[in-house]
Amino acid sequence: MLAFYALKVPFLLTLRSALLACHPDNRRIDPNAVWLGLIPVFSYFWHFRVIHAVADTFRAEYRDRNLDDDGPWGERLGWRAQIFLPLVAVPAGNGGSACRN
Repeated sequence: MLAFYALKVPFLLTLRSALLACHPDNRRIDPNAVWLGLIPVFSYFWHFRVIHAVADTFRAEYRDRNLDDDGPWGERLGWRAQIFLPLVAVPAGNGGSACRN
């Protein structure tokens, strides 16, 4: 569980910093709302909302700055990572016993 937080906190700090760098009118989620990602179990579902909101925030920010705003903004990668994470975490979380005879 400690490893989960050791990896999750820097990730959430990065998301929060990225959101703070965007104009408040372009934000689709409050930067401090990313900390809800520290709540076990809830965080798995909450992260889907965060992925979509961050992508929309970046899209709006780029549009506001008159920059090229086409692109998935990491949304596809975020969804894939979130969907496939349990497939990796479950065997690793029980010491790999799912892979032993």
